[in-house]
Amino acid sequence: MYYWAQMYARDVKSGQQYSTAKKAMMLNILNFNRTENENFCSNFTFYDAENKLRLSDKAQISFVELPKIRGIPEEQIGKDLRLAWAAFFNSETEEEFNMLTDATDNEYIHKAMTVIRELGADEKFRAEALSREEAIFERINATTTFYNQGKAEGRAEATAAFVKNLKAMGMPEEEIRKALSFADSKADDEIEDEDDYEPEM
Repeated sequence: MYYWAQMYARDVKSGQQYSTAKKAMMLNILNFNRTENENFCSNFTFYDAENKLRLSDKAQISFVELPKIRGIPEEQIGKDLRLAWAAFFNSETEEEFNMLTDATDNEYIHKAMTVIRELGADEKFRAEALSREEAIFERINATTTFYNQGKAEGRAEATAAFVKNLKAMGMPEEEIRKALSFADSKADDEIEDEDDYEPEM
């Protein structure tokens, strides 16, 4: 009621009459049962049950209780658009989405499922990309440490090993040059010929 009241009041600007307010409808999609009736969808208004009078037609608070639709046959979902939308919000797996695709031909539900699938694919792609970036960063950090230690000890083979690791990770040659921060043209020879490099004995 509190959130409905806020939504209703926002429509009336300072100085306007209350009669200018538009109908405010609140839809609550619940993952638990709120009412005792068997119907999964309930609509409430300001109504005098004793005298059977409605106070106003500008208020409606609806509840969709998802537990009540679980187990409903696919054929029944296809016959009721409200039930099909409830099944959409209740779907958590690809199997459930596939069932809903077969159960209804409503284009808006199909578009909604497409959006959900695309969002899921993007999130998976971002997670995989982040994992790859973290792995590359850790490997670069480890090889950089090795390279710096070897460089401090004057070991030229550390440079070749460092370059080889970066190339194995698919790093472009320009980026390898930056990583090495070489000040002379010797970097080009080490990048191109590191496989043939033989450290001095």
